[in-house]
Amino acid sequence: LRSETLSVPQQITSLQLWEEIVKAHPRLAVIQDQVVFAVRQEYVLLGDQLLVLQPGDEVAIIPPISGG
Repeated sequence: LRSETLSVPQQITSLQLWEEIVKAHPRLAVIQDQVVFAVRQEYVLLGDQLLVLQPGDEVAIIPPISGG
């Protein structure tokens, strides 16, 4: 998908946000350890980091890539 809107709590950990995304797209679960995750164009580690989201905030999921 190029874009999608999900409703999540305003305060959420990065791991909880990932879990909400996986609920909407279960096939993403297999890449959890390989994905690059960004919120408002800032890289975020999946874990206990608390995020305070505002309506319209961009969350990017960058899949594993290869190249040289």
